[in-house]
Amino acid sequence: MGVYDEALTMITTWIETNMGLPADTVSPDARLAHLGFDYLLGEELSTAIEMKFGVDVLDTMIEEGATVGQLAKAAASAS
Repeated sequence: MGVYDEALTMITTWIETNMGLPADTVSPDARLAHLGFDYLLGEELSTAIEMKFGVDVLDTMIEEGATVGQLAKAAASAS
């Protein structure tokens, strides 16, 4: 499993755990806003990504309609 796949799995699992959406229904093309993200959820996910991958994902990226796949790519870029 590559770093991108690991990041994607981490993010979709986080969404499942914290938002109650089944991970297998969250596609890489899904926009976080369409999944129900608000500022607080964005902060929490950003912190989780930073703790796991050591990269600070810009909160604005989350707020500006990033997709799950774009976040995974940003997280993977640190490795």
